[in-house]
Amino acid sequence: MKKILVATVTALTCAFSTFAADEAKDAPEKPVVEKKVKRPKKKLEYNSVQEVREVAKLWECPVVALITLAGSKNSNKLKNSYFSRPELKKELFLPNAVFCSFNVPSRVQKPRRNDPIREVKILPMLEEMRQDYQVLLGMALDGKTHSLKESHFPIVAVLTPVGKLLGFISLDPGGTTPLEELVNQFSSLLKSGKYPVEITPKMQKIIDKDKKVKEREAKRAARMR
Repeated sequence: MKKILVATVTALTCAFSTFAADEAKDAPEKPVVEKKVKRPKKKLEYNSVQEVREVAKLWECPVVALITLAGSKNSNKLKNSYFSRPELKKELFLPNAVFCSFNVPSRVQKPRRNDPIREVKILPMLEEMRQDYQVLLGMALDGKTHSLKESHFPIVAVLTPVGKLLGFISLDPGGTTPLEELVNQFSSLLKSGKYPVEITPKMQKIIDKDKKVKEREAKRAARMR
């Protein structure tokens, strides 16, 4: 009787073990939970190319690069008209991209006595730029930096985090380009790179306000003709 009882217990134990193993085999695999990458808080503006690329990679968003030329009137006008406005950086670029800017050093070339056109030239001095700025400028211009002139500046380039050029935002340095046009160009470039675009309600109000101002200015100019 004792032998029968032991045999029965052993058989049940084996059966249970086999059942447990089969159940474990048939149980669905638990999904591997990926650790979330901690993203740094975006700044309104960067001046380190390495930092801006790292942040862009972590956020998986494009880079907007404003490249101006020191001493150039057009560069100063454009920066003052658009990119000195914190609301533009905060409401347009911050939700959609990372923004960086830098100045290309320059030297003044005065006209010679026998020059047919007596004008002062502002010449870019690329060799005096920081190495990381040279790299970004090369990416923005696809390596074509050898024949840069003052007329090529300012440059507003939109690139992917790995440096692929999506295109340029073309603006009138005098500030006559409506903000709506700037936003449309920016949005088109992002969409071409398959990036999402967010226009915040506050940004839309800024666009509408700028539109009314531009309309009043156009009417005033028409009356003065």
